[in-house]
Amino acid sequence: MSRQETANNIIPGEVSSKLIPLVYVLEDQKTISMRSLNEDELWKNQGLMQVISAGLGCILIHKNILKKIKFRYELNTFDDRWFFMDLYNKKIPVYADTSIKCKHLIYNRPYPWSKIKK
Repeated sequence: MSRQETANNIIPGEVSSKLIPLVYVLEDQKTISMRSLNEDELWKNQGLMQVISAGLGCILIHKNILKKIKFRYELNTFDDRWFFMDLYNKKIPVYADTSIKCKHLIYNRPYPWSKIKK
């Protein structure tokens, strides 16, 4: 992928441009520790995989799930964190299709995250 193709999805201060995947897999079931997808999961083994959390920027949710999960938030935490924790606690599986790349985090966007109304 060229720098031109990833110009809007880079991590500030990094030497090379990288997509910032907002998709996480469970790393430790006891502590519910999670990690971002690695390069192989994101690029080499593309397809449907079970995950524990993701950003809500591009997601399909069945209406029956919306009946089971109440949307909530805390002042310094995003809504998607609670949504996916509630899914996990109710043992509702979540899947990500890594063959689709969503430009959710955009570096140099015309608005700061702090200005987004919650």
